Amino acid sequence: MYQRIEKNEWSGNEAVEVKVFNKTKKEVLKLLESRKNENTRIEKLKSFRDNE
Repeated sequence: MYQRIEKNEWSGNEAVEVKVFNKTKKEVLKLLESRKNENTRIEKLKSFRDNE
């Protein structure tokens, strides 16, 4: 939210800003979860290869 204020993207409406913040937070959490899942998948593939 502070970055939006510094960049003059602040709408002045707190309810709108909270919605923007929550949407951004959800998107970031989804990306982090998908990266974690990708890393887990890669580790499993490596372990299968090492077991052969």
